Amino acid sequence: MPHPLIVVGLGESLFDVFPDRAILGGAPLNVAYHAHQLCSSSGGRGVVASRIGDDELGQQMIGELQVRKLSDEFVQRDSVHPTGRVDIALRNGEPTYLSGSSWRKAAMPWSLARWLNAAQLRGKRFNNLSEPRGKQFDCLTSICE
Repeated sequence: MPHPLIVVGLGESLFDVFPDRAILGGAPLNVAYHAHQLCSSSGGRGVVASRIGDDELGQQMIGELQVRKLSDEFVQRDSVHPTGRVDIALRNGEPTYLSGSSWRKAAMPWSLARWLNAAQLRGKRFNNLSEPRGKQFDCLTSICE
């Protein structure tokens, strides 16, 4: 019997913060969400693996994950760094990015690396706009072994 499909979105989850609303996103979270929608009916799932702040946006993210029927078992809470966000203003209807976060706090739990290896993932694909460094790199390389 084949193993169910598991797609892991590993990376920064963040909010695009407009003057009137905050929209949850980040490529890894979006991939996990859409994969979950596609494969949950056949026993598979999408998994979000990220790190958020112990703050209001972090709590909002956990709530939105629950609404989307995504587990938060591999979402770390960080009491030092805030949840990722990109502040956006609209000028003449065009977005202007005022500030953004980077995944500088990206130390993923070793339990995640062990779980991913135990899950015997058939394929591993990493795509990140920034080059992984430090603990993030160590976690990724342990997953790829």
